[in-house]
Amino acid sequence: MGGRVIAGVLVDFISWQIATLIIGVLNLVIAVTFYMILPASKHFKAYPFQFSRFKESFKKNLADPKLRLLFAEGFILMGCFVTVFNYMSYHLLEQPFELSQTWIGLISIAYLAGIYSSPRAASWGQRFGRDRVLPVMLIMMLLGLWIMLIPSIWLVLFGLIIFTFAFFAAHSTSSSWVSVQSLQYRAVGSSLYLFSYYMGSSLLGSSSGLIWGNFGWNGLSLFTSAVLMLGLFFALQLRYRSS
Repeated sequence: MGGRVIAGVLVDFISWQIATLIIGVLNLVIAVTFYMILPASKHFKAYPFQFSRFKESFKKNLADPKLRLLFAEGFILMGCFVTVFNYMSYHLLEQPFELSQTWIGLISIAYLAGIYSSPRAASWGQRFGRDRVLPVMLIMMLLGLWIMLIPSIWLVLFGLIIFTFAFFAAHSTSSSWVSVQSLQYRAVGSSLYLFSYYMGSSLLGSSSGLIWGNFGWNGLSLFTSAVLMLGLFFALQLRYRSS
């Protein structure tokens, strides 16, 4: 969120190259600070690297059909989230909005909705079950996406908040589900989920530019809806396998 807000505001006053440089320097300072203040590990026992054990852990995780669905879910969730935020900026530069880069950057404060929904998703999962929470959050993402089709800046912002709120809750639910499901090789299960998650960001987030370039916001919304519906189908499959 900080990257989007800071860069979005700065490019109204300086070049995007300088704005990117400032973000890079901030990242470097944060990384060095984190390294220096991070406390030492406790109760950690390192094991010698064995390729056979590494290979076995991957095979175990990928053999589990529920984990495969969760990895696909991570790909879809992050891919759709990044797609919407990437091309929302171009959409809001167009008529009837014609917002400045500063206001477009500030719209990224919608990320704050995740501060509430991420931790709440854990209690919802315990109360109602992850298999129920995940489909509901995907439906909410679809609802938010469709509200953003209405050419009103306030409704676009409202839809974006709903979409963001539901995304963070869905991601929190699916990532915690991976930790529960991959009991034997939990670290590898989490790493596979995150690999899929960021592959979704890279592949869908960039390739969706072709949809935007040819079909605009309506076409992009239709494409993203189709991908989210696939995610909803996977979530319902997870619920079926959990019953």
